[in-house]
Amino acid sequence: MPNTTTPFVDGHRITSAASIDNYTRYITTELETNVRYLDELLGVGKTFDVLSQPYTFGGRRMHVYVVNGFFDARTVMQMLAELAVLNEGALDEDALDKITHQRITLPSITVVRTLDEFVTMVLSGTVGILIEGVSRGLVIDARVYPARLPNVPETEKVVLGPHDGFVETLLYNTTLLRRRLRDPRLRCEIVHVGRHSHTDVAICYLEGVADPRMVEDVRRRLQNATVRNISMSERSVATLLSDHPWNPLPTVRFTERADMAAAQVAEGRILVVVDTTPQAIIVPAPFFAHVPHPEDFHIGAPAGTYLRWIILMATVMSVFLPALWLLAATEPSLLPKSLKFVGPRQPPTGMSLATQFIVAELGIEVVRRAILNTPSSVASAMSIFGAVILGDALFKTGLFLPEVIIYLGVATVFTFAISSVEMMIVARLFRLSLLLSVAFFKLPGLILATLAFFVLALATRSLGVPYLWPLVPFNWSAFKSIFIVSPVTSDMASSGPVTRPGTPS
Repeated sequence: MPNTTTPFVDGHRITSAASIDNYTRYITTELETNVRYLDELLGVGKTFDVLSQPYTFGGRRMHVYVVNGFFDARTVMQMLAELAVLNEGALDEDALDKITHQRITLPSITVVRTLDEFVTMVLSGTVGILIEGVSRGLVIDARVYPARLPNVPETEKVVLGPHDGFVETLLYNTTLLRRRLRDPRLRCEIVHVGRHSHTDVAICYLEGVADPRMVEDVRRRLQNATVRNISMSERSVATLLSDHPWNPLPTVRFTERADMAAAQVAEGRILVVVDTTPQAIIVPAPFFAHVPHPEDFHIGAPAGTYLRWIILMATVMSVFLPALWLLAATEPSLLPKSLKFVGPRQPPTGMSLATQFIVAELGIEVVRRAILNTPSSVASAMSIFGAVILGDALFKTGLFLPEVIIYLGVATVFTFAISSVEMMIVARLFRLSLLLSVAFFKLPGLILATLAFFVLALATRSLGVPYLWPLVPFNWSAFKSIFIVSPVTSDMASSGPVTRPGTPS
């Protein structure tokens, strides 16, 4: 049975990844034992940014650990100055209580019992203090994280409204949220996710407004996560919050806007903010929660409603337009006489119409990814090449019919009008699946693929909420808010409060 009261097991120091996962090491009263273990584990002397410094205050030997670049020098100097004035013998008894309650005036002091907690908190930026003869450690929050200033969100731009967005620093993001939502019921719980990364993740919700079962579900999923690290941050956490990791339908929504996040929290949704990423996660996020765009609420209600209808129609057309034209072109008998003009002006040469659509769809994805990976200084030139020069060359060489490029290009433009980036990706996948279905099975393929999408949506849930809510189950007031932007500000940003079935609204 391993000895869990010291940092040694069978006479050997434990520093491997396996030992970190399998053993608990408690702080001992022997300062040298703790220091030797921590110096070896943290790589003191090997890594330049971990600082380990001995001190003697009030006749007691102490050892301070801190990561360079994470702490506020003035706060640390204040702490050391308050300890330096202690007289000899001042800490003979109850040293920990005297330091925490009488000597150090800094407000954020935590007492830890294990070296695991001590190491994790030091690596997150706090100042750790070990005291001779005391089997507990002090952790003082003096963190100052490197951070960029809030900037215009890249994915949810608006003409009117605030232009500040979330950044990569967790504390800044929760501050932006509290600036907009000054409700005393706002709770921001902290959870550490990842056995190795110990990434800070905040769960933000309004107590008494959010469904407590949903809050507990989110808390349980994050606390019980067995992943080693979440280096990819928000995407990894979103996977933990999903009941169906391989389901293409997005059950969470990402946002970079603090105003959108505050509006969602006010309606009872839960916001999950991950340190080191500028995107916050909104849950639950059924299908219609991906419809609203922030600009809808920074303009008048009639104009917002008009834009909402335009975006809804663009969403439908981005998915069905190429497949419907392909079906009409290959099965002209399905069209009424008034629509006989629909179809190619000339017969395809070389590749069939279906193959042209599929190849063009894949080519657009390649060009999009190429532009995304292109340095910003030449991205505009790359966009012009992909959209104008390459398209014109495909026309003139006869590889693609003009109608194929036009209809697929229009559908692509409609796709970029979708408010949610996650739903935009799903629209492209569904558009490609419809094209394949029509190519192989014509009209039955289109019908079956559409039915398969609805069956998949009916079987999907987001934290227990049916994915097609408020359509299934039907809720008139929430369903109406999808199509009509209300001038009442409390109804902003979504289709109303979301609760699990059986929970009172």
